[in-house]
Amino acid sequence: MAKHPLALLADANLSTNDYRVITVLLGELDTVNWIVVSQSTLARKLNIRRQSVHRTIKRLVAMGALLKAPGIGLCHSYRFNPKFGSEEDKPKVPRPVVNLAQARKRRTKILETTELIEGEKSG
Repeated sequence: MAKHPLALLADANLSTNDYRVITVLLGELDTVNWIVVSQSTLARKLNIRRQSVHRTIKRLVAMGALLKAPGIGLCHSYRFNPKFGSEEDKPKVPRPVVNLAQARKRRTKILETTELIEGEKSG
């Protein structure tokens, strides 16, 4: 079952500065979910170091909440991941590839071994 994105952020053990950066990023959103702002501008607005903003953005990108988009000039651009927290956002686990011929051989060997053991027990 999918978990609400805000619940995922609440469970992510983020710092106070992380939440402040998220709030300012939300305020910078345009109508099509683009955020174009420099990390220095964010740092000045929040009165924190640019490195702190960089760490927060890096953490949000790593957890999949924020998507890094092509930069415009010297500014990075980002988008909030619309699939964050949804079933679609979960990594796909590949199903193991089974070679039928090998599986049949193994099954045959197991059955033959079982028959031998059962034959020895009864005899």
